[in-house]
Amino acid sequence: LNCPHTRTLFIITVVLFFSLTLRSDSPKRARSLCSFLLIARRIRPGASQFLTRTKMASGMVSINAQPLTLKARTSHISRKSSTFSGGCVPLRSQRAYPSRCARDGKVMVSASAAPPKRIAIIGGGPAGLTLALALHKMNNGAGVETIQVFEQYSSLKPALGAGFNINGGAVMLCKLGLEKELKAIGKPFKRVLARTVTGDLLFDVDVPAILPESLKYNGEPVAYTVMRSDLQRVLESKIPEGMVKTSSKITDVYETDTGAVLRFADGEVSEEFDLVVGCDGIKSVVRKEVANTEAAPIYSGIRILFVVAPPGTYPKPDGEIHQWFGDGTYALCYTGGVGDDGRDMLALCIANDKNVSENTDWTEGDTKDVLLKMLKEAAMPSQLAAMVNSSERIFDIGVHYHDTLPTWNNGSRLVLLGDSAHAMPPFMGQGANQAMQDAYCLASKLGGIGAKKEFADLAEALRSYEGVRILPTSAIMQI
Repeated sequence: LNCPHTRTLFIITVVLFFSLTLRSDSPKRARSLCSFLLIARRIRPGASQFLTRTKMASGMVSINAQPLTLKARTSHISRKSSTFSGGCVPLRSQRAYPSRCARDGKVMVSASAAPPKRIAIIGGGPAGLTLALALHKMNNGAGVETIQVFEQYSSLKPALGAGFNINGGAVMLCKLGLEKELKAIGKPFKRVLARTVTGDLLFDVDVPAILPESLKYNGEPVAYTVMRSDLQRVLESKIPEGMVKTSSKITDVYETDTGAVLRFADGEVSEEFDLVVGCDGIKSVVRKEVANTEAAPIYSGIRILFVVAPPGTYPKPDGEIHQWFGDGTYALCYTGGVGDDGRDMLALCIANDKNVSENTDWTEGDTKDVLLKMLKEAAMPSQLAAMVNSSERIFDIGVHYHDTLPTWNNGSRLVLLGDSAHAMPPFMGQGANQAMQDAYCLASKLGGIGAKKEFADLAEALRSYEGVRILPTSAIMQI
């Protein structure tokens, strides 16, 4: 490991392995990941000579080479250091994030000892729909009577975003009975081929060969690239009609003595709910109720331009993901989905000192000429420019880092899930996967409330949910 090139490739390989095994549903996996961070710290010196300010990612491969400092930014895990088997990962001192009720002098409402019968889910993305499906399939026997998903848009926005890989999240969906549907909409993830812009091979990974048993279902690998729209369509089709309520923008959440109430943009208020789950992303309304005002997200110096093009625009063997590395730039090419519904994707990551909007709503941008110029300056292969010229939509994203939280609930009826709890940079390929794992975990914990069951009350179940999910997601966010 004396050569900086070797050190860098070692980190790439190990991060690839951990990204592939990141079901992250147990403290053991979190400890393993944190132990890896310690190793990465020790071998860091000189590694920045190989790749500077470049994000390397294939969805399952992710590494920050700027300059490969795997530091704990702002983790708030209620202590100045977190000890795991294998060592100690130093963390910045925690800032207090009291609940809004405590800040405003309101009386906190104690969590109920009975299982929640009325559950509101704010957000109709993959996170919210997975939770709705998990609650519907797993918790009817636990007494859940009402599950309502509130989506702010008039539809589930089928053209929003692009394609992404699902692996750990796919295992959860298979457990919910969607194995057949996943195979119908997902392209198996078979190979990662990484080269420099001059054609030199960096690494070539046979993905199924390195998948652990935790990422298999019925003995078969479950690593796919899917279109977000296809996944949402499948999830919505598996929950009862009327469970998703569109055109329902939530502006506030507050509690009474007997429940939690949602306030809508038109001034109307909802019925009372026993539990409100914030699956409403980076700009979460629910997060504002759980945490105090936070520091603004930190711009990373990385800008990503996502291109969505018709299938076949970028010719390559089926199931392959191609990576290209240049000076301060990185390009990722893959296909999301299958058949005519699939799309070819290009993600160009560049070092960019000027702060770029996070574009959390994934608004399409008019950046085709800018992107073509960037590709030319980076000496990227000509077929990437062909993808841009044939593109259907382009998204311009500034990568920002968000603080982690010490708790995801307010001690009574509000809890966070997915990006609202742990917003991850888009190049890590873990945001949707971790959100779906959150959903499955939360649903299973809620089903364990009651007499002669695992948890005595809602508060205990929520603490258990956090105990499983906060540590691994926080560890991922340190990369």
